[in-house]
Amino acid sequence: TLKVRYVLVSDLRKLTDRMVLNLRVLDTETGKAGLRLNREYLTEKVLLDDVPALAKAVVGSLFKEAVPLKDTFAVELRQRRHRRLSLAGGGLLGALGLGFMVSAATAQNEAQQTWDQNPNKDRQSLEALFAAEASNQSRYLTGLGTSIVGLAVGLGGWWLWR
Repeated sequence: TLKVRYVLVSDLRKLTDRMVLNLRVLDTETGKAGLRLNREYLTEKVLLDDVPALAKAVVGSLFKEAVPLKDTFAVELRQRRHRRLSLAGGGLLGALGLGFMVSAATAQNEAQQTWDQNPNKDRQSLEALFAAEASNQSRYLTGLGTSIVGLAVGLGGWWLWR
């Protein structure tokens, strides 16, 4: 009725976190299915980017030519895993740095309160306050640096593997 030799039949289904595309090329003269492709995708962007390769595979099957297809689903899964690892690692580093900063600020506050409550403000207690400030400032800056690195790891990994 259609006066065509081949018919491309496709369907696209949405599963929980992925899409499944099924393609079949049917020979109208013999009634047999030629090419059958089942592909899974996590994002619409990758599915749309894969359409030219799928079209080449369909046309190649009509001429009995094998067209290699890249496993885009495995690539997407690997990118998702890397994104999650970088976000988790970055979050962990950020929290660790924040912990350093809070503990340094708390220790500095305690040292300052000790100085404020000491009625005998001699040179030795002033030097102890300055030593505590130097030590806590170093720990605070280490925490700040760790937090910044954590932020960079998290956002950089997300950007790299988006």
